[in-house]
Amino acid sequence: MFSTEKKKPKIKASFSIPHESNEILNRFSELTGVSKSEFISQVLDMTKPYLEQLILAIENDDIEAAKKVEEDFKKQLLT
Repeated sequence: MFSTEKKKPKIKASFSIPHESNEILNRFSELTGVSKSEFISQVLDMTKPYLEQLILAIENDDIEAAKKVEEDFKKQLLT
């Protein structure tokens, strides 16, 4: 799941998440030794194709395309 590719330049981002989500991230990080930032970065990298398709659908005001992206993403999560 986690890449060993050469690291790309990164920027610092600050955002708020619900307390429960932070607790889950903390537990995962403690158990695996993977930092919360690295985990979030990897998840975003893995979902990037879906996010890009969704952005395009939203930019084109294409509700059907957006629904298809959502369905495809759900299927991917279940496999």
